Amino acid sequence: MSKAKKWAGRIISGFLILLFAAGAYVFITVLSSGDKVPTVFGYSLLKVSTGSMEPTLQTGSIIIVKATDADDIKTGDIICFYSRDPNIYGIPNTHRVNEITEDNGRRVFVTKGDANYEVDEYLVYDEDIVGAYVTDITASEKVASVIASRYFYFFVLLIPLCLVVFFEAMNVSKAVRDKKSMEEQGKADERKDNNE
Repeated sequence: MSKAKKWAGRIISGFLILLFAAGAYVFITVLSSGDKVPTVFGYSLLKVSTGSMEPTLQTGSIIIVKATDADDIKTGDIICFYSRDPNIYGIPNTHRVNEITEDNGRRVFVTKGDANYEVDEYLVYDEDIVGAYVTDITASEKVASVIASRYFYFFVLLIPLCLVVFFEAMNVSKAVRDKKSMEEQGKADERKDNNE
């Protein structure tokens, strides 16, 4: 095997191991997040379930949200937060910051959906904030539901693992064949020496 092929094999194996490690990190993060929004390297993928932010955010699209310090949020920003509305309490909601004010000496965010006529009845506190909207991934409802599901992250982990196992099995198989070939060559050389 040439040096170039050996190096190429090592680079591919290294890349697959890194991909597997990243997949494992994502999978563990998602599993351990419980009721919280899964965050990977400070970013989350969320599905837009209602039309309250249309036309800015279409129903069924996937949005990317970045974990953001409440101090950095400004009026006009789109934020994701855990709702205090009793009908959807604790469920992530994504609306625009309409106003930043105070409630009993605490900073609060008054939010409003772009498609709604009135501001949200319930205030958003610093600890409710998941993060700030970064961008959306235009997708069909089916694609969006796949990306948003935990099974998607399972495959992000499983596929790299299968590739790592496959390539390592090929490397081991080749090493065994090479060793057997060298042993047979050694025996053939030994027989040749004995015959001489």
